[in-house]
Amino acid sequence: MDELFRDDRRRYERIKPDKDKETRFQSACGPVEEGKVYLPADAPWLPVFKRELQSFPRGRNDDQVDSFAHFLNWSKGLGFYRALGRDHRINIERRERNRERVRRR
Repeated sequence: MDELFRDDRRRYERIKPDKDKETRFQSACGPVEEGKVYLPADAPWLPVFKRELQSFPRGRNDDQVDSFAHFLNWSKGLGFYRALGRDHRINIERRERNRERVRRR
């Protein structure tokens, strides 16, 4: 992380957790349970990742679980859309959907 923060562009932000790992993980599970999270079926790392998720919180390792929970919680907010950039296809489609909703009211 220290090397990333030496970058003058300051594209990175430290996240200071405000709750314990189990609470963060529970709050992140919604999109997974709703089927909104897709993982590549043929990824060589997938079995180890799934095992770590399934054994949490009693498993030996939990670093990937914590990173996964941080990402999912972050992606619930606007950070995901900001990271893509204003001209990304997803943001353009999102703006168009919002305009349609406003017009229908």
